[in-house]
Amino acid sequence: MATRTARKAVEQYNLVVWNERNLALAEELFADNVIRSHSPRGW
Repeated sequence: MATRTARKAVEQYNLVVWNERNLALAEELFADNVIRSHSPRGW
């Protein structure tokens, strides 16, 4: 999986949820962002 900035993850999340209604991908993007933002190294 490619590394995303928090901003990019939110933009991608909004795109897939509201425009494409792809909830599976939205959940994956959200989980990726939460894991990185709460990790000790911030990645």
